Amino acid sequence: MLMLLGGSGCAALIYEIVWFQFLQLVIGSSAISLGLLLAVYMGGLCLGSLALPRLMPLKQHPVRFYAFLETGIAALGIVVLFTVPFLSRAYAGSATPGVLGIVLRATICTLCLLPSTILMGATLPVISRCLNSTRPGWRASAFCTARTSLEP
Repeated sequence: MLMLLGGSGCAALIYEIVWFQFLQLVIGSSAISLGLLLAVYMGGLCLGSLALPRLMPLKQHPVRFYAFLETGIAALGIVVLFTVPFLSRAYAGSATPGVLGIVLRATICTLCLLPSTILMGATLPVISRCLNSTRPGWRASAFCTARTSLEP
């Protein structure tokens, strides 16, 4: 489980760097652009850690739900890869200076990053549910096959 979480965290940091480099081609590499990217990234992590684990059914196996989240993150990463060139053309045609330009950059960041970061934020609470669902004295091994519900 520790390897899954470590790998997920490393992948999330790599995604952040790649998305910044990729979105810099669209919205520029100013301090405002970096601030917007980080705000959307951290906000998505926060929303995901608060909302998605509450929506997970108790009968759903936590590791299966975790795999669903990671698959969704990968799929959305591929979607962003092919969507950003279209957003680049739209932004280049309607970019304006001032507050309206900042709102447009924030909208592009939100469209590209928020769905993936919400899923990323949900991974830690889902895995912690798996670790909390094992019986006292048992190790959380074999991907939490000992017990899958939160009932005492």
